[in-house]
Amino acid sequence: MPAVAETIVYIYGAATIPATPEYLRVAVAGWLEELNISPVIEQALSQIPVAAGNAYKARRAMILILCAINNVLLPMAKQAVAQYKDDELPAKLGTMLLDVERFASPKRLMPASISFLNSPAAFLANNRVKTGSATLTGSGATVFELSWNSSKRMYFFDPPNAVSTMHINLQGGYNLGTTKFATIANLGQIAGSVVQGSFVLTTQLSGCSIVYSVNAGNLVVAHVWPDDAVNANVPLAVTQAVGGQPLGVVLGMRMVHEGGLSNPVNGGTFGIYGMVNSVHDVGLRNLGPGNVRMHGYAAAYGHAYFIGVSVAGAWHLFGQQNKLTEPNTGVTFFQQIYP
Repeated sequence: MPAVAETIVYIYGAATIPATPEYLRVAVAGWLEELNISPVIEQALSQIPVAAGNAYKARRAMILILCAINNVLLPMAKQAVAQYKDDELPAKLGTMLLDVERFASPKRLMPASISFLNSPAAFLANNRVKTGSATLTGSGATVFELSWNSSKRMYFFDPPNAVSTMHINLQGGYNLGTTKFATIANLGQIAGSVVQGSFVLTTQLSGCSIVYSVNAGNLVVAHVWPDDAVNANVPLAVTQAVGGQPLGVVLGMRMVHEGGLSNPVNGGTFGIYGMVNSVHDVGLRNLGPGNVRMHGYAAAYGHAYFIGVSVAGAWHLFGQQNKLTEPNTGVTFFQQIYP
């Protein structure tokens, strides 16, 4: 096995590295796998002789990290690592991995965060994302953690301490909680969340509908989660349109025909982002007796996400779909919902 590949395998499984959690080893090893490593570095690592124990592996790992991630020149990296005795290397490697998390990881993720906040349409059209609420059940201001998952090739947006991974914190976030359909007494008077901050995220949509009212810098939105009550007392027009289809499709059409917010934005645009049964229906359509704006997401395109970002003081709303378990498929569908 080539020296670089062997070194990356060692980092993945080196549970003997002191004070280094598994998530960090996996993240650093995955990062190294994505990089184009110079043949010069491959040659330098192969010149470190194989020996009993893991000292030589740790020495190779430190040189590889210094050169490939920290952009240290190879002679300087070799000199820096040469000062340590074999029995010191595991602890020093552990310290180096922690330094990658503290210093190198922010440099890697910061450009993505800037792109997301300043040019969200371009970012979301070209980068797979996964958003989550973890244990958060309500709506409110949240500091989200932005991380990169090498194996899934996507950016994760999670509330604080949701998962252990290398990340940076994104200030100004707003978590949109879910509202169970059965708890809504009047579909025309759903209590929406008045969104504050720079961006709004909610957990993955699996048949759910997003109901929103937006006007420039003002946004009120609700995330309605379907349950069996969706199929009770269904209006005839909805039954004729989507009767017998999946629960999420029925919910989306009920929102079109019956949905409304108790606290809409004054002069705002009202719309729905909900599940549809065909990829031919995912784009903007005006439906129902009120010609309600509806954008759709289809199960064939994979997992669906709703994202809102305030750009220059005005809200921009997006929908993205991707297939979580198929990292090489890219973004399967993206659309700008508003404006």
